[in-house]
Amino acid sequence: MNKEAAGKFYLVIFPFVGTSPALAPLIGQLLLQSFNWQSIFIFLSLFILLSIFLCHFVLTETLPLTKRQSFTPVGIIKNSLEVLRNKQFIFYALIPCFAYAAYFAYIVESPFFLTNLGLSTLYICYSYIGVSLTYVLGNLVARSFLKRESMERTIQRGYVIFVMGGILFAIQMYVSPWPLLTSLIAISILTFGNGFLLPLGIALAISSHPKAAGAASGVMGALQLGSAAFSAIMIGTISRHNPWGFAILLALCCIVGFVIYSRKANYFMTLK
Repeated sequence: MNKEAAGKFYLVIFPFVGTSPALAPLIGQLLLQSFNWQSIFIFLSLFILLSIFLCHFVLTETLPLTKRQSFTPVGIIKNSLEVLRNKQFIFYALIPCFAYAAYFAYIVESPFFLTNLGLSTLYICYSYIGVSLTYVLGNLVARSFLKRESMERTIQRGYVIFVMGGILFAIQMYVSPWPLLTSLIAISILTFGNGFLLPLGIALAISSHPKAAGAASGVMGALQLGSAAFSAIMIGTISRHNPWGFAILLALCCIVGFVIYSRKANYFMTLK
């Protein structure tokens, strides 16, 4: 699968993938309000069992035996190291990593952040609906742009929107008379940009290592979730749940990612 086909494919599936971290708290809150805390774990268990059932009985392997990589610990480590030595892969992988880091920083910190701004804990879960909708809208707009321009140009647009959302998020905390409202607007701009960055960044990263796309996909998933986990752990520790400190840290994450992208984009995006 070439990068254009991969980009279109990921733009189709990522509305479901990208919105899940935002929708999960909403589902959890609704279960908690309707039943009890044990219902959340019952739901998770049933969801996992359904996923295993679908993977085992419905999904089939389409890759011919002759093209499959060896599935052994040594083979996995070898293929993963080869992927990590690919500098173009690392460059593209950093795009969704920074996007996911900012996204999860907000998801994890938002209960403290929004409560400090005056939103009741009963309504925090509903604030994620707007975040999810703007993310899906970003996917749809990116798909529209991709029909008439290159993936590289489309992802550049997304990064500009992403960093603008991060900067506005920090600025409004210091100047806005209605920080709760403007925070939700600013983070929606950021997630709109994420609708470009996550699917297209992952597609470009995996397609940059075509000889072992499966290994590249696995490494990409590990880096993506690793960056989200690191961000989730560090954001509260560093900000100490201070809304203004959190806003600055979120903006810095966006800016650092954008600077790295801007400095290396011309080289790696023209590299064959």
